Amino acid sequence: MSRNQERPIALLTNDDGINSEFMWAQSRALQTYFDVYVVAPDDERSWAGRAFSRYESLHPQRVEKHANAWALNGTPTDCVNLGIHNLLPRRPSIVVSGINLGFNMSLPLVLTSGTVSAALEGALSGIHSIATSMHIPPAVFDDVRGSKGRVEGDLLNALNKAAEMTADYAHQLWTQPITGTVVHNLNYPSKATTQSELLSAKLSNLRLNGLYAETERDTFQFRFPDSAERRFVDETTDLGLLEQGRASVTLLNFDRLG
Repeated sequence: MSRNQERPIALLTNDDGINSEFMWAQSRALQTYFDVYVVAPDDERSWAGRAFSRYESLHPQRVEKHANAWALNGTPTDCVNLGIHNLLPRRPSIVVSGINLGFNMSLPLVLTSGTVSAALEGALSGIHSIATSMHIPPAVFDDVRGSKGRVEGDLLNALNKAAEMTADYAHQLWTQPITGTVVHNLNYPSKATTQSELLSAKLSNLRLNGLYAETERDTFQFRFPDSAERRFVDETTDLGLLEQGRASVTLLNFDRLG
C-alpha cells in the first residue's frame, strides 16, 4: 500500500488511565475510520492540567492485549507529546482525548482537565484535536470510577453512542484545514440516544470555591464541591445544554485569548 493509501492515524489518550473502559470504547469506535494508536497514563491523572514530567524519566510500556498501545508513567500531556514525536510511525491526523469519566465543562474544569490539556497539546502541535467526556450521575460516579468505567444497561448504551458520535465527528474534522489552536470539547449526557446531536455551545463558568476538606487535624483532602456558584450558565452554554439532556461541542480557541 502506498503512503497516499494509508489510513489516517488517530492518537488516543485520556486522563483516567490505560485501563479505562471508556477510552477503549472510544478506541473501538475510531477504528471505523482510523488506525488507532493509544498512549495513555499508566494510572489515573485526573485534574493534571497541562503538566509535564519535567524531572522524571518516562518509560512507555507496550500493552500486551492491545496492538499499538502504550502505558506511560506520565501525564496526559506527556502522552500526546511523546506519542506524536517519539512513538507513532508517522504524524497523526487527529488527537482524541477521552472518553472522560464525567463531564469537562465550565471554565475552571476545562483549565484543570487532563483530558482537555492532552487535546490542547495536539492542537499546539498543529493537529486537529478533540476532548470528549460523558456525564455520570453523581449517585453512581464513585462506583463507575472504581470499576475503571465498566458500565452496563443505559450507561453502556450512552457510552457506546458517545463513542460513535465522537468518531463520526473526528472523521468529518480531520479532512478540514487547520484554522488555529482549537480544542473541540465534546460533552455527552448520561442518556445519549440515537436522536442525539452535538449542539454548538458557549463555555459556561462556575466558581468552585474551596476544594479541600479537613479529614483530621491539619490534614486536608480534595473533594469536589456539592454545589458551585453559577457565574455564567444559560441555555446556550455547555452546562445549560447538559441540564437539558443535550450533547454539546464547545470550540476552545486558544488563539483568541488576548
